[in-house]
Amino acid sequence: MKKRVLNLPAKMMVVFSLLFLPFISHNEEKRNSCEKGERECMEMMKEEMHHGEHMKGVHEHKNFQEMKNPVEKTPKSLYEGRILFEKKCASCHGKTGKGDTSIGKSLNPPAADLTDNVWKHGSTEGEIFHVISEGVPRTGMSSWKNTLTEEERWKLVNFIKCLQEIDKVIYQCPMHPEVKSNLPDRCPKCGMFLERQEKKEQGEEKHSH
Repeated sequence: MKKRVLNLPAKMMVVFSLLFLPFISHNEEKRNSCEKGERECMEMMKEEMHHGEHMKGVHEHKNFQEMKNPVEKTPKSLYEGRILFEKKCASCHGKTGKGDTSIGKSLNPPAADLTDNVWKHGSTEGEIFHVISEGVPRTGMSSWKNTLTEEERWKLVNFIKCLQEIDKVIYQCPMHPEVKSNLPDRCPKCGMFLERQEKKEQGEEKHSH
């Protein structure tokens, strides 16, 4: 009887050791891995701090402001940018970029209206390209750099920039002038890409005698 009483604490120690061993091993592994890659740990901490600052108010990304878009704004590239936008971005931002979809409105923060003059992360082509590529932490804006090629991302930039002109320009077929669209498109009659035209003010076409 005494033997059993004396052995009971020892057995309990064995049981507790078995229960907490995975937890201890896991923490020890994390501690060792961080010690082995101290620089990597510090970089991660800096990155998290950067993202925390990233979300505060309207700001600029000066390192990307000087980037130039290598994709020329042609009727073809604008149309291809539109197709990419509708496939990848329209579910949140809407086909015309107003951010007025049910999904876009449900996000926290809501999807940005790309047609206004408020650009929280900068309005230059390079800054827009950066946001498309890297995404915005703690929002619904994901990174697309591993999904879309660099050229495709620049085509998106071209299309997004043209959304701000939606009330000022029209896209028209050079062969069939009656075919018009408020967004880059292709002519259903001949397949040509519609060309950008400045909208004429009401009454501008009237000639004085």
